[in-house]
Amino acid sequence: MGGALKVAVAGAVAIVCAVGGYFVVGWVTDLQNKANEKQREMAKNSDGGQIGHIASLYDVLDRTEPGGPGLRGRQVSGPRQRQNGATRPIDVPGDKENEEDMEKPEKPLPIIPAAYTLEVESAVIPEGRVNGMISGTNFVADLARVDADPGGAQILRLIQGPITSPAREILIYLHPKAGEALPGHTWKITKEMKGGETPTVAKRWKSNPQYAADVKSFSFGYAMKLELGQLNENGEIPGKVYLALPDKEQTVAAGQFKIRTALYETEEEKMRAAFREMGRRR
Repeated sequence: MGGALKVAVAGAVAIVCAVGGYFVVGWVTDLQNKANEKQREMAKNSDGGQIGHIASLYDVLDRTEPGGPGLRGRQVSGPRQRQNGATRPIDVPGDKENEEDMEKPEKPLPIIPAAYTLEVESAVIPEGRVNGMISGTNFVADLARVDADPGGAQILRLIQGPITSPAREILIYLHPKAGEALPGHTWKITKEMKGGETPTVAKRWKSNPQYAADVKSFSFGYAMKLELGQLNENGEIPGKVYLALPDKEQTVAAGQFKIRTALYETEEEKMRAAFREMGRRR
C-alpha cells in the first residue's frame, strides 16, 4: 500500500503541475502580447506626432516666408535653408587694391589720315598712329624700331608687316653728331635743304607679294618733322613724325609711335619675333 500510494500522489502532482503550467504560460504570453501592442501603439503615436508637428511648423514657415514657399518639397529631416534668389559675391580681401595696382593695357592709338604737303610749316602730325600712303598703297605702321647701319647711321624704321620682309616701310637714316644721343632730339627738314645735315630717307614697298620689295631713296626735296622723346624704363623712345616725299604717288607718313630699340630688346622678345616670322612663312 505504501508504494502504491506514493506513485498515486506523484502522478497527481504531475497532473496538477502540467495543468498549472499550461495556464501560466498562456497568461504570461497574453501579458507579453499586450505589452508589445502597447509599445507599438506608443511608438506609432510618438513618431507620427513628432513628424506631424515638424511638418506643420515648416508649413507655417513656408506660408509666412517672403517670396513664396521656400521649404516645400524639402525633406523634413533635413536642415532648413533660406534663399533670397540672388547670388551674393564673395569679397576677397586685397582684390580691389591689386586691381588698382595692376597696370592697365595701353589702348591702341586711333588712325587719323595724314594730309600730304611738301610745305613743312603747314604739315600737321596727327594725334594717332603712324599711317599714310606709300606708292599709292595704304600704309599703317605696325612697329617702329632703330637699327644700326654698318655705315654708322641709326636707321629709324616704320614697318608694316614682318620685320624681315615688310610689305611697306619708311626708313630714315639719322646721323647724330659725336656725343649726341637720339632720344630728345628733333629734326625739321624743308624741301630746299641739302647736304650733310639732311638725312637720307627711303620708301620700301612690294608691288607683287611674291617678289622682293622695291626701294627708292631721297636725299633732298622732301619735307619732314621728327621729334624723339626720352628713353623710358621699358627701353622705348616715344616719337612723332611727318614725312612727305617728292614722288608722283605723293607718299606720306605721319603720326605717333614708340621705338623699341634693338639695344633694349630682350632675348625673349627676339625669340617671340622669330617664332612669329616662322609662323608667317608656313
